[in-house]
Amino acid sequence: MNADEPSFYILSVNFATMANSPQIVALALGSNLGNKLNYLKQATTLISKSASFELLHTSSIYKSKSHGFTSDSFLNNVILIRCIVNPNELLSILKEIEKQLGRIKNGKRNQVYTDRIIDIDIIFYGNISVNTSELIIPHPEATNRNFVLVPLLELKTFPIVSGNRFMETIVNLRANEDTELVSTKSKEYLDWFNACKIRH
Repeated sequence: MNADEPSFYILSVNFATMANSPQIVALALGSNLGNKLNYLKQATTLISKSASFELLHTSSIYKSKSHGFTSDSFLNNVILIRCIVNPNELLSILKEIEKQLGRIKNGKRNQVYTDRIIDIDIIFYGNISVNTSELIIPHPEATNRNFVLVPLLELKTFPIVSGNRFMETIVNLRANEDTELVSTKSKEYLDWFNACKIRH
């Protein structure tokens, strides 16, 4: 199987075995400040260096309008990882990566949308549903965001969580001007991504 042709993941996971079973996780990355593509690549590199993760696949890079506020456009992509830590530990690691890259947060989950050097969101974590003051999985806004849905559609990867609307939304997804393909997965980009996987 080629690196740019991921298989369709059927994610059926027993919650009771979560602590002992690696999970397939989708992470949405976005940046609208500075060298956006470089920030996406830096974030992916730092993720690849964590002993808790294994890089699996990446979507192409997409351009989207700022969501919830007016500013410069974003570059976005979705990466799939295999994860051996629980959702809260995963969140802590991702927050630390954002901090390393210079992002400053106010500590509130429902903060006002604003420009950001890097944003890393957990879209889904296996088939696990989480709803705490710090974290909701699947991501509650994912089905409203083409810049998440379009890369997931490209990767042919969706969670199977009771009551979620991912598949319904994907089926009804229409072409929308707010998400534009910036670059397909060129050989250079895939070679770089696969090098990150090898360095793990």
